[in-house]
Amino acid sequence: MTTANEMQRLRDVLDAYGADRSRWPAEDRGALEQIVAGNGDAARLLAEEAAFDSLLAHAPDTVSGMSVQRVRSSLMARIEPGAAALPDASNVVPLVRKAHDDRRQQARGQLWRDLSVMAAALLLGFFTVSTGVLDGSSLDPAHLTVNVAGEADDVSAVALGSSEDDLMQEEML
Repeated sequence: MTTANEMQRLRDVLDAYGADRSRWPAEDRGALEQIVAGNGDAARLLAEEAAFDSLLAHAPDTVSGMSVQRVRSSLMARIEPGAAALPDASNVVPLVRKAHDDRRQQARGQLWRDLSVMAAALLLGFFTVSTGVLDGSSLDPAHLTVNVAGEADDVSAVALGSSEDDLMQEEML
């Protein structure tokens, strides 16, 4: 009895390596050959893959220039009815893109990202102060400046705020 996993592995190997058993991975070859020998569906999959391999083997390697020109003209007629035939490929000059330094592009992108974050922070600061969101809180700019002005000689009070506020906050905890 063949499991679904074994059949899926057979399909994967056939898709990747074709029906020629010599191209199959050596570690899978023995098990897959037993599956093909004992299962009609597996044998059918192998026969279909062999027919497809044969079709590919007999396909022409190149396409004539006239065939390519005919297909191009046909496509252009579908896209733009009445359009003239495409020029011969030998007269077409390929478009060459200018090479860019990827590191410079990444640095420029990082700069704009950083500037965007700083601009957003600046706008958020203006918004909070102008709308009074912080009024009455311990972060109120007017409250901070009054406390700092009263204790201007104490450097720690300027940097960290009023010690009275800290005591009140400790008592509330």
